[in-house]
Amino acid sequence: MKADPGAADLVRAITPKVAPFAMGDEIAPGITTVAVDGHTPGHAAAEIASQGERLLYIGDTAHHSVISVQRPDWTIQFDGDAPTAQASRRETLRRASAENLRIFSPHFPFPGLGRFRSEGDGYVWVAD
Repeated sequence: MKADPGAADLVRAITPKVAPFAMGDEIAPGITTVAVDGHTPGHAAAEIASQGERLLYIGDTAHHSVISVQRPDWTIQFDGDAPTAQASRRETLRRASAENLRIFSPHFPFPGLGRFRSEGDGYVWVAD
């Protein structure tokens, strides 16, 4: 694959504005990074806490509100490390369900807000 000639210019332009972080860091008051490895290098979720409420932004951890939730072991071509992505997705579902976390997913039907509920030996998406 040929490198994009503008990529180096873009990296130079944004480098002074980017601050690296580690998983588990509080990157702003009430916003903590959460590891969800396997999709792409450095992929992270963000847990946002405010006034006793918590929301987990899952990014690309799940791409479909039925398939990704009910079949977390089914991967997509963009999961760079499929076994790790599967494990991360299963752990995200388990934790979010156990802690009754409100979820925001940009890939789920608008507005992408809801919760994962344990059902049988799996999970279902319950939209708000």
